[in-house]
Amino acid sequence: MAPAAQQIQTAIPDFMGLTVKANSEGQPGPQDFGYDHGDGANAIAAAVAPLGMTVHWRTFVYNAEVDNDRLKRAYLEFGPIDDELQPDGSRGRFADNVFLQTKNGPLDFQAREPIHPMFGRMENTNQALELQITQEYTGQNWMLTYLGPMYEEILKTDTYATDENGKLLRERLVGDIVDGTAQHHPDTAIVGVANLGNADNLTGHHFSQANLFAFGRQAWDWTLDSADIATDWVRMTWSNDRRVVHTIRKMMMGSWEALVSYQTPLGIGHQFAEGAHYRPDPADWAGRDDWSPVYYNKADSVGLGFDRSPTGSNLAAQYFPRLRQRYGDIDSVPENLLMWFHHVPWGHRMDSGRTFWDELVYRYQMGVQYVTWMRETWDALQPDIDARRFAEVRAKLAVHEADAADWRDTSVNYWKEFSGRDIPVDNAPLSATIVVNGRKFGGFNLSEASYPIPVPAGASPTITAVRTATGRRATRSSPRRPACPGGRSSRSPRRASSARW
Repeated sequence: MAPAAQQIQTAIPDFMGLTVKANSEGQPGPQDFGYDHGDGANAIAAAVAPLGMTVHWRTFVYNAEVDNDRLKRAYLEFGPIDDELQPDGSRGRFADNVFLQTKNGPLDFQAREPIHPMFGRMENTNQALELQITQEYTGQNWMLTYLGPMYEEILKTDTYATDENGKLLRERLVGDIVDGTAQHHPDTAIVGVANLGNADNLTGHHFSQANLFAFGRQAWDWTLDSADIATDWVRMTWSNDRRVVHTIRKMMMGSWEALVSYQTPLGIGHQFAEGAHYRPDPADWAGRDDWSPVYYNKADSVGLGFDRSPTGSNLAAQYFPRLRQRYGDIDSVPENLLMWFHHVPWGHRMDSGRTFWDELVYRYQMGVQYVTWMRETWDALQPDIDARRFAEVRAKLAVHEADAADWRDTSVNYWKEFSGRDIPVDNAPLSATIVVNGRKFGGFNLSEASYPIPVPAGASPTITAVRTATGRRATRSSPRRPACPGGRSSRSPRRASSARW
């Protein structure tokens, strides 16, 4: 190892060190030879230490023999090594030039996960937070998904870390852990997993460039506001016109939450078809349980989600006491993490007052509608954007909208088989009311492509008001938008015209 490292250092004098993936996803490692991760990391660390190099040992491991719940396995393997009592009375066996490189969540770069329980629990080992810049699970290069807000949510999540006496640390956010402030780690890091290709814009989607920019800014200063970063990027990339900047920033800032909503709302994790990690396939079993959507959704006639509460796998117990209590109780867990920790009954009452089933369908639908709004909003910016880039983004948004709808329809239809409940329409989250010629028409399912609107011959076809069931007035983005909330206007066979707005 040392001669090879010397060759690298000769070619790249400021080469920092090595990243090691061992005993993960079929890769060999120390466990194949009767050792553990501490032994493996320290062996390489000793070889490169004279060169001033470090070892980033990835904690992305999930040996199925460790625990039935994949999300618990990393902490069960690394925690005892970090806490191991040493001959000098100190704790922790990992060498000083070893970093434990841990993904932001305990599964695998899903659009939203709870923070990894290891943050704050590895008190005696240098930490490195691993974030994904390339959009493996967040739309790849087809979907406009600005990840700055996701990075910000992760870095500013409270770990509720405590000291050896059980007292809460004053500075204990994930960012405080990773920058060494909370537990006085001498060396820390933030690592980004990127995937630059041979496309003219490097990332395959013009807006994916924003994720590289955001990662760099937030790795340098994790306290920054992701909206401010988006503003800076838009001004450098698209326009300095205040209206354009405001419009594009608004598109970006809601794009991640929209993706969560139409793909994996309320904490339902990893519902992707095997292989590409792009299409939905909630019914799939991929050859082993913990690669499979059915393992994570646990759909049945009672409800949906993986029970990781004290009555289930008890992943919640790996967190500090405050989070352990919050995550372990279905009435206190944040709703956006609900199914990460609980098998939720279809009739469970949500904060909105809706049942869990109605709220779930509502989230899917609202996610798709946000994408529709982004597409229409981008169209309105045509005079302000150069023709080539405008057309390229417009084409991506068309695919984005269709694929988001596919996620919604595939998922909702599959869950419906288990819930046995109707998809909400009249006076429910998917309905809208319109006003034409002073007359109200309601109960339109926003998932439908078209509806006939009765308009007398010679009467104005203009829709004068549109309201969703939530009571919010819809925003008019184009004077020629079709009447039908689902997309296309439809002419009544006995009327002279159809309403439009």
